[in-house]
Amino acid sequence: LSNELLANIYLLKGYLDKANVLYLKLIKKNRNVHLLSNISLVYLLLGNTEQAEIYAKEAFELSPLNTVFILNYADALLINKKNKIAFELYNKILKLDESNNDLWAFLRVAQANVHLGHYENAVKFIHQAQRKAPDNGDVAHIAALVFAQAGEYLSAYTYFEQAMQAQISIHWFNLPWFKPLCNYPSFVEKTGSALKLSICQ
Repeated sequence: LSNELLANIYLLKGYLDKANVLYLKLIKKNRNVHLLSNISLVYLLLGNTEQAEIYAKEAFELSPLNTVFILNYADALLINKKNKIAFELYNKILKLDESNNDLWAFLRVAQANVHLGHYENAVKFIHQAQRKAPDNGDVAHIAALVFAQAGEYLSAYTYFEQAMQAQISIHWFNLPWFKPLCNYPSFVEKTGSALKLSICQ
């Protein structure tokens, strides 16, 4: 396996420290936009939101019309309470992706809408994603995010359970959007046992 592929697997599976070491080695040789975006996600999941923002910004500046990199940067900004720029970027995602009939576009548009407070639209795009891929773990993960932010906590928890059954790493739930799920003992237990620093602590 190449180091980049291995780092991507570590990120996906939640081996964040191992992913971080590999990505740092890789970006010393090549500041590739995908590497920069992925290391920003590693830092976001580790709770180092300032580093996450720095790398996400660099990725965005290299590819300012790619909605994957726009979303990562907007999320880092929002977590760092830079709401004005974050909201501008979420609106940019809506303009670029709203007419795109692709599963991942549906998920990005759902997230952008929910962070802008457009809950009905967010749920609409989640339902479109579910029709395309009813058993997809990533869809369940983003559905949990959308419903948690929209205040429908039982639905959010149900989708969290679905994502777990689909083998989505618990690390992907260690973000502020999922804090409402800390009211569920099972969520607290699962995050607490797997993560050094859980959002529920």
